Amino acid sequence: MSTAFPSVKLTRFEIGLNENKAMTQSVVNRKRQATSLGAGTSDIWEGVIETAPLDDAGARTMMAFFLSVGEYGAFDIRDPRYTGAQSGQTSILVNGGSQSGTSLICDAATPSVVCLRAGEQFMVGTELKMMTADATADGSGNVTLNFKPALRTSPANNATVTLNAPRLYGIILPPLPPKVPDANLLHTFTFAYEEAL
Repeated sequence: MSTAFPSVKLTRFEIGLNENKAMTQSVVNRKRQATSLGAGTSDIWEGVIETAPLDDAGARTMMAFFLSVGEYGAFDIRDPRYTGAQSGQTSILVNGGSQSGTSLICDAATPSVVCLRAGEQFMVGTELKMMTADATADGSGNVTLNFKPALRTSPANNATVTLNAPRLYGIILPPLPPKVPDANLLHTFTFAYEEAL
């Protein structure tokens, strides 16, 4: 269970993929090779969130949020800069169960249009994904999505793939930010998070 992030203005929302990789280097030719650990299923989103300066009412809202979630507690948030797929499509469906990796076969897309573009986001289950290539639906509305990070759980056949308002499920990393006003008696809260697995 997660707590929805309060509707306060943010001045900073950083999101980046921390890829779980091991690096080896040959002692003979010094060539390096990166190996993805866990086949990409242990790669996680992480970043920093910062609120705009808040008055006392906004600060109380944030403090209540931090107290209810606590350190390592789960919350969910939308990237405030992301407005959804350019195609305007809101959802599609998984076409076939037992899929894994960094591609997903789907259907129920608008035929013959670019369903999602590289860099756009979607959500399947509670997992946030970002497209690595454009995905164009065929004339029957079938489309294959290529993305990162890899699927951690195989979605069921006909599971909904959310395109218009994907959410990140994260945990707050310690320490929890204190309530300390600035000279104008406004409060800014900054904290680090990582994706909840």
